[in-house]
Amino acid sequence: MGRFMSGTPRRVNWRSSPCAAYIASASWDSTLRIWNAHTGKDIHGSMRGHTRNVNCVRFLPHGLAIVSGSDDGTVRMWGVSTGQQIARLLESAAQQMSRYKW
Repeated sequence: MGRFMSGTPRRVNWRSSPCAAYIASASWDSTLRIWNAHTGKDIHGSMRGHTRNVNCVRFLPHGLAIVSGSDDGTVRMWGVSTGQQIARLLESAAQQMSRYKW
């Protein structure tokens, strides 16, 4: 990952988009970021909404959105092109969110 993810906390979960143009990262500082896989640039800056560690992030199969799961018990959907939260898909999960599959 070299030049990617500079300035992010040590514990980071990341995934590449289906088209390999983007990388999404989730970190223990409660933020997400979307990176340009070709240039290594952070596209939107810190994407905030979760209130605790963000443990997992996945692109939807079409690559237009990402979904994140957090220790705050929520699963949220974010637009790749805007970096804005689209929806809360789950709130008050009984367990901390550490993994899921689409």
